[in-house]
Amino acid sequence: MTRKITLTRKKSIIASIMKVYIYVQSGEPYDIELDGIPLRLVDPPLKNGKTITFEVPTFELYLYVIFDKRRPKGYNTNFLLPAGEEDIQLYTKPQYNPFAGNPFRIYE
Repeated sequence: MTRKITLTRKKSIIASIMKVYIYVQSGEPYDIELDGIPLRLVDPPLKNGKTITFEVPTFELYLYVIFDKRRPKGYNTNFLLPAGEEDIQLYTKPQYNPFAGNPFRIYE
């Protein structure tokens, strides 16, 4: 059983030309491991002001937004999706902080 996640990247001048990469917790096979969690890449990358919808299982899992594909361990944020069958709408947006790489946050 699956549910739909809709993730919208709020339009922002901060980090506007950066693509962000969305990963969801998965079993085998996986693309990358962060914090001991195996993650699968969701295509395509999320551009400024755009929305992406994808399906995930109904159990509790992590969603990661990686904003530097070359250094994903240092430039990422995560959100724990609760278990459930309802579709979920989430948003992501960078916060101005050039010393931390203008980190993204995920919120409902």
